[in-house]
Amino acid sequence: MSESGVPPEAWRSGLTSPNYRVRWKAIRGLGASRDPLAYDALVAAIGDRLPTIRIAALSALGRLRDRRAIGPAIEALKDPDAKVRDSAAAALKKFGKAAHAPMRDAYRDGDAGARLALLGALGRIKTPAISELLIAALDDPRDEIRIEAARVLGVRKDRRAVPRLLEAVAEGGPCLPAFIRALGEIGDPEALEPLRAILSAPAFMLRAEAATALRKIDNGRAVGFFCERLEEPDRDESGDLALTLAGTDLLGATESLVRRARASGDGDAIARAIVEVRRALDRHSAGLDAGRDDGPVAGAAGSCRRAGVESLRELERILRALGRGR
Repeated sequence: MSESGVPPEAWRSGLTSPNYRVRWKAIRGLGASRDPLAYDALVAAIGDRLPTIRIAALSALGRLRDRRAIGPAIEALKDPDAKVRDSAAAALKKFGKAAHAPMRDAYRDGDAGARLALLGALGRIKTPAISELLIAALDDPRDEIRIEAARVLGVRKDRRAVPRLLEAVAEGGPCLPAFIRALGEIGDPEALEPLRAILSAPAFMLRAEAATALRKIDNGRAVGFFCERLEEPDRDESGDLALTLAGTDLLGATESLVRRARASGDGDAIARAIVEVRRALDRHSAGLDAGRDDGPVAGAAGSCRRAGVESLRELERILRALGRGR
């Protein structure tokens, strides 16, 4: 009997219905029932003409956790629909170690669609061999695979990937934002200086990605980098925008200093945080005065500044309560 109280044989009868809604509901019911006798019917449903039904069948097979389904799920990685391929990879994750070798083989032998679908599932396997596979994927001829490999390596916080990611950052290209994000997620200090250099890049999005990554790796060092960036004598429009963004990043970087000082209740820590926030506000003002952008960037910068002013006032109130303020 399934969770819904409907016997599995009743669900199986719905698989041949010409109404796709009935077929979909039947597949969902069989998956919930986890009835071993549902295996053949669910495998057959992978061949349905509708991607929605194929996706439901793969999901149900994953819930069934019958290892015989590993082969059909691997075969479904060849499906022309990307969502079906993703569902096949998601189902394979449910089979644990039994699916590891078949997934590796499918990745090496598969086309770009199969490789892309499998990267996330393979990333859950914490072995050096998979690290090597993911690092090699950073050189795949398809940009979408390189981007996904970088994302997965970042999620894994896989420091073995740092040397190749740093090389990829130096090489540039359309995948550069993904490589920067991965370095930020991994958090290796080796990436600080290369990312610092990107704060002066002409492309706004690259500067923003680098600033975010730097804050994740070492917020304290990032504060210093942003201060230096604000002191650079850029006066053209691009430089003015960079000043505004750098000032906004600096204020954002001081947020963690404020939180730690507030939580500590230590007067000296609070006094130091006040100094840092004041410096950030001064530099941020310079960026806003120089900048000529009145769009979303200016709006975000103004919002960040208001938060910084409020943090400063709160810290000053706390310091006065401790008998240290004016």
